[in-house]
Amino acid sequence: MLISKFDTAGIEEKLTALQARYGLVLPEEYHAFLRKYNGGETPETAFRLAGISSDLRGFFGLGTSVEAFALERRFDHDALSALVSKGLFPIGKNVFGDLLFIRTSGRKSGEILFQYHDQGKQSNKLANSFQDFTAQCISKPLKPCRSIEERIAVRRAAGMPDPPPAIVQEWQLEIDRRARIHQEELSL
Repeated sequence: MLISKFDTAGIEEKLTALQARYGLVLPEEYHAFLRKYNGGETPETAFRLAGISSDLRGFFGLGTSVEAFALERRFDHDALSALVSKGLFPIGKNVFGDLLFIRTSGRKSGEILFQYHDQGKQSNKLANSFQDFTAQCISKPLKPCRSIEERIAVRRAAGMPDPPPAIVQEWQLEIDRRARIHQEELSL
């Protein structure tokens, strides 16, 4: 599985504060993952487990500047805070906003679960551990991103007019986002 990790500066202090704030103990395997990667984006990654087939956009991190994966944002929702108090901790999401959880308490601590955002509180078990889950994820390396000039040239060659400025701005945002992604093989 390939991952583009987030900044890990000060991660041990952030993890200690998180666990104290919510009165939880993260399973050691997942705790070690956060220490090493602090979550991360996982473009072009998918899994097929327990009858569920989905992409995996990434894993949440602490204090990350990538807003969509900022773990702190997950706790703005009362429903998620309630799940954390019941031993389910959000760890990642797919493109639709469906969430992955890790069980943090009880004899099944460490299990990975999946919850569709539009199907209530029903969670589906995917794997017995974080390592078992990530071992089943399949990633493809990102292809090079075409420049704005290359995209305009393709349009012109097809007889299409130059794109409006709003489209060019969207392209630039995509190019900038892709430039910050540096995939590496996940190693737990």
